[in-house]
Amino acid sequence: MPQDFWASSGFTALDRGPQGLVPTDAWLARFAESPELVPPADAGARERELHRRFRAAPRIPIGRDELAALEDPDARDNWAAFLRFRERVLAHPTLEICYASLFAGGVDIAPVFVDALAQVIVRAALDGTDDAWLARAGELFFRRQRVSTEGGQVLAADAATLEVYAETGGFGAVGRLLREQLPAVKMDVLNHENAPFYWMRDELYSFAIDPSGPVAARSWTQAPTMTSYTGMSCPTPWSSP
Repeated sequence: MPQDFWASSGFTALDRGPQGLVPTDAWLARFAESPELVPPADAGARERELHRRFRAAPRIPIGRDELAALEDPDARDNWAAFLRFRERVLAHPTLEICYASLFAGGVDIAPVFVDALAQVIVRAALDGTDDAWLARAGELFFRRQRVSTEGGQVLAADAATLEVYAETGGFGAVGRLLREQLPAVKMDVLNHENAPFYWMRDELYSFAIDPSGPVAARSWTQAPTMTSYTGMSCPTPWSSP
């Protein structure tokens, strides 16, 4: 059965055109909910007003003078970075063409926005799939990975998730307090038995994957044999696109 996944990509808020994914006001407005743009409790009146106006009309012109008038320098920087991304997106008919243009003329937007484009494009390419291996492999395009060998297998795991597990053991603030007593980090390796659970944990990025397993061979008979990934022994990162 086809699965819905990566809801944070905003895929369902986009339109589909003959050339690909077309940004909508709803898709752009989602970025106003990011921690970098949401005004904190002590935000100034001008920052709050800009945020309100943008949420109501995500394509409104926002000039340099308006940004310069924001009370908080971090807010000015964050809005400037986002508006550079918005300008790049709206200058192209589709997100795919926008993404390709980055590598033709130089990447001039923050890495988080490059990854946002990659994620939603991969999500569109995988729309309708029920293959957990394909979905997990798709994460390689927009999530930094760490690679290690375990028992002769090459395994890739999400770098950010490993960092959180290394700090908290997966137990949040309590784990952070007990950090010195935590064992080596272990993550589940995607296999026959746990593959259905990928769709429940798709945005936890908590499965390691064997790139030489089913995703490469396209055969369910070659599932990974390892059941866990010891994350503390994986020093080599893969950079996101």
